[in-house]
Amino acid sequence: MNPNSVNSFNGGQTPVSPNAGQNGPVNPFANAGQSPNLGANLNSSMRHQAVPVVGVNVAQAPSAAPVNTRGESGVGRTIALVIACLSAAAAVIAMVAFFVKWQNLQRDHEDDTVLAIEAGKLEQQQEDDLVFLEKDKEPWLEFTAVPDVLGGLTFKYPKTWNAFVEKDGSGGGDFAAYFRPSEVLPIGDARTRCALRVSIVSNYYDNVVSGYQNTASKYDSDESAETKLESKGAVQSFSGTSMRFDGTVDNGLQGSVVIIKINDRTAIIQTDSEIYMDDYNKVIESLVRNNML
Repeated sequence: MNPNSVNSFNGGQTPVSPNAGQNGPVNPFANAGQSPNLGANLNSSMRHQAVPVVGVNVAQAPSAAPVNTRGESGVGRTIALVIACLSAAAAVIAMVAFFVKWQNLQRDHEDDTVLAIEAGKLEQQQEDDLVFLEKDKEPWLEFTAVPDVLGGLTFKYPKTWNAFVEKDGSGGGDFAAYFRPSEVLPIGDARTRCALRVSIVSNYYDNVVSGYQNTASKYDSDESAETKLESKGAVQSFSGTSMRFDGTVDNGLQGSVVIIKINDRTAIIQTDSEIYMDDYNKVIESLVRNNML
């Protein structure tokens, strides 16, 4: 082989132009599939194995999720708004409740004032009515219908009372008279309440008094008895010849009875109700007996 031959280094092949298909020098390792020998100490297997290069696409690399500060700020404002609305509503409710309570207190105060005024007017009206009724009873009338043979008993009574004489005592018989404001109801009716009953009976004084005393003792001995009859002693105008009893006087009637001795007879003067007690006491004080025997 001629060392000066052009193909001596290519085994007799046609030499490749340095610029064939490229602008630069030809890489002698371009088609070898191997990297150049980097040193004798490297492992031959490593020298002939292609090492893949892991690349990172910056455009496709995952990034941290962005913090939505705007959303959190909106939620916070919403919560604050809700709290403010609730606070305002609570304040309004409290104000309304206070106003209603104040109105109720005002109304109750006004009602109490009105009631007090009305009660005062009613009380004053009742007092005025009582004063009028008392004045209307005057002047008191004198009852003198009892014949002298029966003692000639006289007394005064309000002019507003009506009198009904059932028995006039003529011929030596008994005397019975009944008094009541307005009309006198049927005497035989147990529901009739008379302001005053005056009777003179043919019975001894001691017997009549004993009958009432026995009734009083009977009530006292019966602890379950709801009624009582108490002896009050003699009346002032007829000392020693009279006796008064207060309580259940007859048939469940709550009142008072005065028993007076008149000769061989007995006068019984009674009221059937406690509502007539004031007038009854005045009647008793006005009693006069003409025949003192």
